[in-house]
Amino acid sequence: MLFREGIVMRLPLIATLVAALMVSAAVRAEEASTQEKAMQLKSKSPNVYVRVIGPDGKLSAPVVMPRVIHTDAEWQRRLTPEQFRILRT
Repeated sequence: MLFREGIVMRLPLIATLVAALMVSAAVRAEEASTQEKAMQLKSKSPNVYVRVIGPDGKLSAPVVMPRVIHTDAEWQRRLTPEQFRILRT
């Protein structure tokens, strides 16, 4: 009965599709891992690139600035409640 419905004939196709999906998922996981490692390396840098919005409303070219690291308590002291909320959302 299964043979007549074509299910047996479709098994190689289904197996190929499943294998392709598994390979695709593995490649995506490896790419995500590589991106995470790149982000970790960038986060350890003492400098960051920033783009400032000028008076004309346009972004400046990237500028290298020293990285600013503060605890949440320090940020709360330095910023208004609205600025802190925006920073953390």
